[in-house]
Amino acid sequence: MFQAEASYGQARILVFASSEQNEYNSIRPKRAEDEVPSSFSVLHQFNQNFSALSCIMDYETAVEELTFHCGSNPNIDDPRWAAGFLQTLRPYRGTLDSDAWNNVILCVDAVADHLKSAPAIDRRVVNSLWGICFYARSWALHPDGMLPRNNLITVDDQTTLSDWLDNLSERISSMLDGGHDPKYDA
Repeated sequence: MFQAEASYGQARILVFASSEQNEYNSIRPKRAEDEVPSSFSVLHQFNQNFSALSCIMDYETAVEELTFHCGSNPNIDDPRWAAGFLQTLRPYRGTLDSDAWNNVILCVDAVADHLKSAPAIDRRVVNSLWGICFYARSWALHPDGMLPRNNLITVDDQTTLSDWLDNLSERISSMLDGGHDPKYDA
């Protein structure tokens, strides 16, 4: 079992994994005098070498992160606001920000139990997820959206974004409908 820790904004993420081929040694320093790698370099190497990955983020941190990703958090001076997923689409920088999207998915993983079983759904979660899906589609996928209308987004990026949003929407809908999460349930 391997554990690494990294941060995104103020969110602390713990990563646990098991190796199918016992490649843990490939990310440890080779000699005692070697510098210990940073959490992010460990995670990068980890993603290349390990097959099982599970990230844990606490509920309140995930909700706060989602409010930054959808642009509803009033703290616009926080660096997480500018790095939020919707903010990476406006202004569009010519490429989709997969790091921001992956953080959205980590947040969804962290609020999944709430979406599956809470007797009352947290309005902040619904607002954030709905906003991310609605505005990303409106701005980047609709033919009259600001990105396609101004020829700012490629067809490949539109296809990728559409797939991301479809998968996210299916996960949310399935979880709200009774707890089935298509990401984890085959």
